[in-house]
Amino acid sequence: MRQKKPYLCLRFEKFFLPVSGFVLGIAVFLLIYGIEPLRVTGSAWIFQGVIESDILQHYTGWMFYRDSAWTWPLGLALNMGYPYGANIAYTDSIPIVSIFFKLISALLPEHFQFFGLYTLASFALQGAAAALLISLFTREKITALLGTGIFLFSSCMIERAFRHTALASHWLILFALFFYFKTARSRDWRWIGGFGLLNVLAIGIHPYLFAIVFLIFCTSFFSCIIEKNKEQNFRKKIVLSFLLILMITFAAGYTIGLFEKDQIKPAGGFGYYSFNLNQIYNPTAKGIDRWSALLPKQPQMEEQADGLYYLGSGILLFSILIILRLIRMIFFSSESREILKQRGLLLVKKHHLLLIACLLLLLFALSNRITWNQRVVAAYSLPDKILSWCNIFRSSGRFFIVLYYLWFLAVIIGILRFFGKQKNFILLIILMIQIFDMAPALKEKYTYFHQRYEKPYLAEIWTDIAQNYSKVIVIGENRDLQLAGWIGDHHLKTNMMFSAPVHLNRFWEKTKNDRDTLLDQIILGKEVDKESVVLFDSEYLLPRITAGLNSGYEIIKTDNYYHNYYVILPKDNE
Repeated sequence: MRQKKPYLCLRFEKFFLPVSGFVLGIAVFLLIYGIEPLRVTGSAWIFQGVIESDILQHYTGWMFYRDSAWTWPLGLALNMGYPYGANIAYTDSIPIVSIFFKLISALLPEHFQFFGLYTLASFALQGAAAALLISLFTREKITALLGTGIFLFSSCMIERAFRHTALASHWLILFALFFYFKTARSRDWRWIGGFGLLNVLAIGIHPYLFAIVFLIFCTSFFSCIIEKNKEQNFRKKIVLSFLLILMITFAAGYTIGLFEKDQIKPAGGFGYYSFNLNQIYNPTAKGIDRWSALLPKQPQMEEQADGLYYLGSGILLFSILIILRLIRMIFFSSESREILKQRGLLLVKKHHLLLIACLLLLLFALSNRITWNQRVVAAYSLPDKILSWCNIFRSSGRFFIVLYYLWFLAVIIGILRFFGKQKNFILLIILMIQIFDMAPALKEKYTYFHQRYEKPYLAEIWTDIAQNYSKVIVIGENRDLQLAGWIGDHHLKTNMMFSAPVHLNRFWEKTKNDRDTLLDQIILGKEVDKESVVLFDSEYLLPRITAGLNSGYEIIKTDNYYHNYYVILPKDNE
C-alpha cells in the first residue's frame, strides 16, 4: 500500500516551484542591474534617464503625488498641473504602488524612489509566474526551472525595465495565461477567480496591461461558458463570478480615477507605433547600440522603436528545428500525420477562443498599416470613429506581447514533447544561447548602473527659488522633465504637465484660457502671486513681456546644463 506523504512535504512540493522561480527572478535582476537601483534615496540615475527620459516622468509624477493632499479619486496629484491636478496613471507612476507608499509616506525618507524595488519585484514575480505556467506541462522541477530561466531572460522585458517601468510588469500576462490554462486543464471554473486580483493589479499598474489581462480573462470566462459541465447551476455560478470580478475591477479603476470625465483625447499615432513583421528576429532596441551578439539589426520604421519583441537566437533556432520536425512527421509518416491531425483538432476545439483572441491581438498590433522592414506591405483605411478609439492605445505593437510569451511557451512544450530524456539538456542550451545572444545588451545595462551619477547643473538662482516660493508657474505648454523633476524634488507646486500624450493634449486644451489670461495679466503690468515664481523660455514673448512688465519686477535670464529660462522675480529678491 502506497504511504501518504507528510503534510509538510506536500506543502513544500506545492510551493517549491513558484518560490524557486521568485528567488531566481531576484538573482537575475541582481546579476543584470546590481544594487544601485535598490537604493531608495538615490535618484541621480533617474535624472540621467534610462535610454530616454520616461523614467523621470514616472518618478516626477510620484514626487508630486506624494506631496499632494489626499483627494478623490485617490490617484489625483494636485501639485502638478496646478491647480487642476492630474492623475498619476497618465504619468505611468504605477498608481497602486504610489498609493501604497503615500499611505506610509511619513515613515519614508524625504527623497524616496521605489522604481528599483518595483522592478526587482517584477523580475521575482516573472519567475514565479513562469514556473507555475510551465509546471502545467511538466512535473519535473528542473525542467520547469530551466524554462523559467528562459522566461526571465526575455529581451522584451529587460528592454522595458526602467525605461517603461510599469510596462515591464509582464508577470501580469504570465499569471493571466497560467489562470487561463489552469482553468482549461483542470475543468475547475473556480480558478478563474484568480483574475479578480489580477485585474485589480493590472488596472492599478498600466492601462495597456489591463487591456491585455482583461482580454485573457474574458477568453477564459467564455471558454468556461461554452464548455459542457454537469455541475449544478454551473453557468449561473460562473456568470455571477464574472460580474463580481467585473464590479471589483472597475471599482478599483474608479477609485484610482481612470474613469473621470474629460481626461483624455486620442493623440494620434495608431498605425505608426505598431508591430513590424521583422521584430521577432530584429534585435534593434532604442538607445542600445548592439542588443544581439549573433544576429544583425534589421531596418524598421522609426516609430516602431517603442518596443523590442526579439525572441532571441535560442528560441528562433529551436522554433525552426521544431517546425522541421513537424514537417517531417506530416510528410513522411502517415501515422504521425494522423496523430498530429487529431491533436491539432483537439487543440483548436479546446482553445479556439484563445486562438481568436491572439489573432485579434496580432491584427491590432500590426495596425491598419502593416510593415516589414521599412516597407509598408499593406494598408487600409478605418472609419474616423474607430481610428479615434484605436488611438487611445496608439502604441499598438505592445499588444504582441501575449503572442511573444505564447511563442516561448510553445517552444518549451515542443522541447518536452519531441526531445524526451534530452529535454533538460536542450532547455539549458536554449537558455545559454539566449544569454550569450543578449550579452552586449546585458553588459550595457550593467555598466549603466555601475557608474557615477551627477544630477544636472542648475544656476544658483534656483536655490533661491526653492527657499522663497511654493509654486513655479510656467508660461506656455512646457513639458521639461528635468525642470519638473527639480520642482518636484524641492516639494513645490507647478502648472506644468508632462503626462502621456493621450492625456497631455486634452490638458493643454482645458487650460489654454488660464495660460493665456496669465500672459495677458503680466503684459498688462499686473502683479504676480507672491507665492509664485513665473518663468518662460520663448524669445518671441520676451519683448512683449519686457515692455509691459510691472515696474516692481525684473526678468533674469538663467541657465542650466541644457536650457535657458527667463525668470520673473520681484526686484527686492535679487
